[in-house]
Parts: sequence; C-alpha cells; structure tokens
Amino acid sequence: MTEDEFSFYSNDKDIKGEKKNKINIYQDKSKEDIKFIPSLEMPKEVKKRNFTPTLEMSKKVKKRNFTPSLEMSKEVKQRNFTPSLEMPKEVKKRNFTPSLEMPKKKGINKIEPPKLKPNYTPKNKIEQPHFKPNYKPQNKIQPHKFKPNYTPINKIEPPKLSPNYQPKNKIQLPVLRANNTPKHKINIINSIQDIKDEKLNPNQIKGEIRNFDWKNVSNNWVIKYNNKEIQLDPTKDPSKENPLYRHKDWLSTVYNNETWNLTDTQLAKISGISHQTICRWRRKYCILTKPRYYKQSLYFDGKNKECGKCHQIKPITEYAERVMREKRILRSICNSCKVENKQIYQFNNKRKVVQNIYNRKLKGKCQECSIGVEYLPVLEFHHFNTELKIKKRINFNRNWKKIKQQLEKEKVTILCGNCHSKDVSKIYYKYKEIIQRKSFGPYTTNKEIKTYVKSHISNPNHYNRVVQLIKKKEVINQLYGGKCIACGKITANENLPALHFHHRGGNNLHPGSETFNAIKNKEFSLMKKQLEEENCIPICGNCHKMERTFHFKNHYEEIVNPKYWNQIKEFYEAIEDNIKKFKFK
Repeated sequence: MTEDEFSFYSNDKDIKGEKKNKINIYQDKSKEDIKFIPSLEMPKEVKKRNFTPTLEMSKKVKKRNFTPSLEMSKEVKQRNFTPSLEMPKEVKKRNFTPSLEMPKKKGINKIEPPKLKPNYTPKNKIEQPHFKPNYKPQNKIQPHKFKPNYTPINKIEPPKLSPNYQPKNKIQLPVLRANNTPKHKINIINSIQDIKDEKLNPNQIKGEIRNFDWKNVSNNWVIKYNNKEIQLDPTKDPSKENPLYRHKDWLSTVYNNETWNLTDTQLAKISGISHQTICRWRRKYCILTKPRYYKQSLYFDGKNKECGKCHQIKPITEYAERVMREKRILRSICNSCKVENKQIYQFNNKRKVVQNIYNRKLKGKCQECSIGVEYLPVLEFHHFNTELKIKKRINFNRNWKKIKQQLEKEKVTILCGNCHSKDVSKIYYKYKEIIQRKSFGPYTTNKEIKTYVKSHISNPNHYNRVVQLIKKKEVINQLYGGKCIACGKITANENLPALHFHHRGGNNLHPGSETFNAIKNKEFSLMKKQLEEENCIPICGNCHKMERTFHFKNHYEEIVNPKYWNQIKEFYEAIEDNIKKFKFK
C-alpha cells in the first residue's frame, strides 16, 4: 500500500472556513488521537479486528481487548493479558497465565518465617498457675451427708392396697374361645345387613314404633304435602299416603331413640324411601347426626390380630399394609374379607347396570325367559353386532354409569346363560337334526360316529365339532337321564350346549378347563368311566353359575332387595339337595 492510501482527516476544524487538514502518517507522527478507517484493499483479517492503532505501534498491534489474529499461536490466544509496547516477549504480569515456553524460576514469591534465636522468650507469654500438692479450694461444694436413720419430712409413699383390690376402670383383654373367635361382640350399626340381626328385626321395630306413646309427643299431626293438608297417623306404618318422616317430632323421636338406635339407611328401609330423603329432612329440621362409625377394640398381640369384619383372630401375614402419615400400618380387615368386599362392589355395579340400562326399558330381566335380578350371576350381555364390541370382558370394578354408557354404545341386550348359549352355538343349531336323529349304543366307537357324520355333512371343518356334540348327547342320555340334575328343566334334546359338567365335592382333576374339554377326543367307553371316577354330573348353565359364585351365595343379602331373600334361599336349598341325592346307574 502507498502513502497516499493511508490518509486521515484531523479533528481540528476552522470555525470560519470549516477547513479540513490532510495529514500523512509518515510525515507527522506527533498526534495520537486518530481514528482508523480500513480501506478496501486491506486484508479481511485486519478489517475484523476493530481496534484503534497508535502511530508508534508495529504491524502486529498489541492493545487492550483486541481480537487475536489467525497467525497467533493458541497459547497466546488463551492468555487474556494486555501487552504494552515496552514489554518483552516473555511477558510477566499479575493475573497472567504463563505459557509453556516460559522458564520456571523457583522461590520468587516464597514467604519464609523469621528465624528466631534459640533462647528467645515472648513478652506476653501466658503461664499456667502452679498449685501446691496439698492445695484445697475454699468454696468447694461437698455432698450432704445424711445420718443412717434419716427420714425426710415430705416423703411420698404409695398407698397400701388390699390384696383383693380391683380398680374400677380396669381394661381387660378379650377372652378367646377354643375356635379362635372372641367372646365379646361389638354392637355396631353400619349397614343394611344389621337389620337382618335378631336384635334389629324390621317388623319388630315397626311394631314398637306403632305402639309408642305418641300422645305425649305432640297433638298436631297435620302437615302440608303437595299444597294440601294431610292428617298423619303415627299408629300406622309410614308409606306414601302416610309420610311420617315429614313430621319433625316423629322423625326426631324415632332417630334419636337409644333402644332402636337406627341409622338413615335403616330408617329409610322401614319407611320405604331412600336414605337421601331422610338426610334432607333431618337437615331441614336441624336434627343432628349420630356418630355412625365407632372405634372397635380389636385384639392385637404383635403376632396375631382380630379382623374388623369376620372377627376371627389371624396371623399378621394375612393382613395387608397401608401408609398413613409416612408410617406403615396393618389394615383392619384381612385379605379374604377385602376380596369379598371387592366382589360385593362388582355385583352391586352389575345390578345397577342391569336395572337402569336403556332408561329401564329392559326391566332388568332376560328378554326371552324373563329371569330377573334375583339370579344376578346368571344374567349376561349379548352383542348383536360383534364389530361394535370394544372390550372382550366387562370390568365391573369401575363406576356403573360409565359401564352403562359403554354397553349402550355397543347395543347389547340382556340374556340368561341358557338362552345365551342358543345364540352363540351356531354349529349345533345348524346340524341339530343330524345330531338328534340317531341314537348310538353303549359300545359304539369313534369310527362309527365319524362315518355317520361324514355321510351327512359336506363341510370338513365342522366334522370334529359335530362328533363331540354327539358323544356329549349320548353320555348325558345313558348315564344321567338326559337332563339337568339340579333343576330338571333343561334337556339334552332341546338345549345341549347349555349343559355343563359339575364336580361334586370340588374334586376337579383338570384345573383351568372343563372335564369334557379334556376327554372329548377319547373313546366313548373311556369317557363314561372317567366321568364316574371324577364324580361329575351335568347341570345347566344357570344352575352351574349360581353354584360356583361363592361370594354371591354367601353375601346375597348385601346385594339384592330383601324381598328376594327367601326365594334365593329356597333355590339354593333345592339345588344342593338334588345334587347330593343323585346316584349313578
């Protein structure tokens, strides 16, 4: 680059003429405050630096906060120091990161302690006191020495009790019986099941309420109902025509009576309404609620514990744990009772769905044989169109309203187990005439049955299924009389798929599958022998489900309306008697 290219304008201005003087870098080097303007011909690296060079600086400019060039070494770039013009190449400065090329000098900033004389003694030295060997302090505190026969004045002695003394509020543990059941009984009223107890018979309570002295309670038994005045009669049972629960004095005396000790649900059952209406009328008349749950004094000794529901003493291993306030505590109910509560909850959800589906248009019954809610385990949901089916199995552990909405979308109908088998078993009703046409003897073989089926059926995919149905029909007709042994209503000629094999006494040699599925491909004579050995009998699908649902059988009083209790009890007694009385031919 030439001298003319490095031309700059000075900051000096003439006020009158506003002249601008040109200055050449190489001619006048006295002035330092000069702004650098990079030209077009300069290299790109120089343009990017953005620094103001002085006149005395060299080409490789060194200034504060400058951008290092590409030609500089990596060590120099990492130093982050401010070089001056007079400094040497090996720069030494405060807060400076030395490079690898710099020489190492030992002991530049090393601070050494002062060298003291051997007999040196400090002026302000603190010396410890030296005590004499027999030194005794003046204010020494010594323990008080009592005399051997000393007795304090305010001495507190325990009272002398007689040997036969017994405290009034003594807490006694429950005395256990030989069969591990506590002797005491806890009188707690928490559910509708307590009405069934002998002490809380609803008919007996209704009679006591009718015979109560209501004249001393009040003389005015007139209330307003539907904008009309109604004369109530407390000597009669409550009903829709006689709504005694709307009267304040009647409701307060019945609810707060200690002898009856009724809850909202029990009082609602007696008066024939829901417990929500009782709660609403109590709040309206400002009748306080009683404590519903009471703390049970359950037996617990560290290894065994009493269950809060069945009141049986069981080891700790049969109780689950729960976390409460960051502590692990045993549950008050054992695992078996917990499973029972879960099953009862599912049955109650199923009952609500069956009764309320399609706005109660199906009336909670089978749409073919009209079996009702009293036989709840028997009722099933049939899909007309399987493509609308969302899930294979219905989970009744959810809210029953969501289950109802799901089934309404799937467009299901209610059928019992026997009627549902007719719609499901399509192969049987397609070849029913061929299956029921011929009867085989007791010594028939599989070859005879197969030749008979092949001569009448053209589809080879249905051969094995039709052969199995014929063998099932012949076994039931020859050994069991061709009908359901429990109820005697379903026969093998009318509804063969509805009959199932039931093990008497619970002796199932093929767990996880039915007996007929395990022996259906054997010879006809071997099938009969194995059924006799396993003590199997054919019963219809409805009877089989009612017999196998143990939780419904033991707790149907908590699920179904009380008007069906006697009917269910008689049904179970009749089934069990017929199953026990049967004998093989």
